[in-house]
Amino acid sequence: MSLLGDEEPEFRTAWLDYAQYCNDTDAQKRQLTGSTWKSTLPAAHWRIAAYAARRENDPALATRAWNELLTGNDTCFPSKRLEPGGIRTPAVLRATREIPWISTNSSARWALEAIQNLALAGDRIPS
Repeated sequence: MSLLGDEEPEFRTAWLDYAQYCNDTDAQKRQLTGSTWKSTLPAAHWRIAAYAARRENDPALATRAWNELLTGNDTCFPSKRLEPGGIRTPAVLRATREIPWISTNSSARWALEAIQNLALAGDRIPS
């Protein structure tokens, strides 16, 4: 599980602190660092929380990582609406129907988050 080994304990401590608090409330961030910050890509932090949960053997954090992945995915999928819309030529080579807010990139990113959560916190998937 170690990326740098034990030769950099200060980095490891800072990384685990960030992993645990990156998607927390402003009050919790202020308690840790004295200030608040906004994650630029919260979806990329679900797996970071799962990593910290595994590293620290923290079942509550593992459950939170899953809950964020399964319910807080508005950065990958901003809508729950699945009604496809039509796209006509000349915007595309052949007229088609698609769900406009789903992209290959967001689907792939979510899938990678899910794979990493399975590897790091698979025993904490909420039922």
